[in-house]
Amino acid sequence: MSTPAWTLLTAFQTCLARIKVADGYHTDAGLHVTLEPRQIPQSDGLCIVPIIESRARATDAALTRSKRLVTVVVIAKVGNARSDAQERLQELIDDVERAFEQRQPDFPAGYQFPTFVEATPVEAAEGMAAWVGAQIRFTSHIPIR
Repeated sequence: MSTPAWTLLTAFQTCLARIKVADGYHTDAGLHVTLEPRQIPQSDGLCIVPIIESRARATDAALTRSKRLVTVVVIAKVGNARSDAQERLQELIDDVERAFEQRQPDFPAGYQFPTFVEATPVEAAEGMAAWVGAQIRFTSHIPIR
């Protein structure tokens, strides 16, 4: 039996895996979705990793006993060996947002459909593989158990 948070992450993975040029997206990042954060090798072009950033008390008083407000961060990385890495990153951010359009059926009953919060840049730490990236935040109320 899976935890509610893991169920949410796998639903995110399902949505993000749809990101393919053949399906009208800018990138093929859907081929590089993982639930295990890792350092992107410079040879890789793209990587998407959804992770649970936080769990908090539900924001709606009617949900406080049965739900948790979960913030999911989708980390999007583009290898910057490319001359157009910043442009590709903006395309990838757009793809991530679009991947959730009309995808409510991918989320189980009792899970609030994710709400986009923000997208912010993230820099590679010194000495790590060269990439540019963004953190794309979503929130969702999920069952406690």
